[in-house]
Amino acid sequence: MWAVLGCPHCKAPLQAQEAQTRVTCAPCRLSWPVEEGIPRLAPEHAVAEPPVSGT
Repeated sequence: MWAVLGCPHCKAPLQAQEAQTRVTCAPCRLSWPVEEGIPRLAPEHAVAEPPVSGT
């Protein structure tokens, strides 16, 4: 299922994270929860991921 999911914002592929409890979009730096195996991709469930430090 994860291979066919796309970011609701930019349509980029989503990556499963943290034992499949979250899905993330690398280009948008957003993530959504996965509850009972179902990704909650509604805008109100989106969480901005912190920037990755290059040091």
